[in-house]
Amino acid sequence: MASTDIRLCLEPADPRGSERDDEVRRAKAGQLVEALNSRDLDWLDTLYHDDVVIHWPQSGEVIRGKHNIRKLREAYPTPPTATLGRIIGSGAL
Repeated sequence: MASTDIRLCLEPADPRGSERDDEVRRAKAGQLVEALNSRDLDWLDTLYHDDVVIHWPQSGEVIRGKHNIRKLREAYPTPPTATLGRIIGSGAL
């Protein structure tokens, strides 16, 4: 299976950034990897607003709404897995 880089942007609670904020962002990144690998669809649903729109430019597909993203994940025959290799950056970048 091909590897895909996932870029995750998590805003700090404190706009100046703090060591605690970095810990929280790193924990969230770990939770995302765990949710992908365990197919925790309920956790993955929390990433999206109800009116989200996702564009897949390689195929031209457009997925509208959290409900349709969930249905896509449920039907996907070989769901992706992830490995957290490294986290680059800290503070309010």
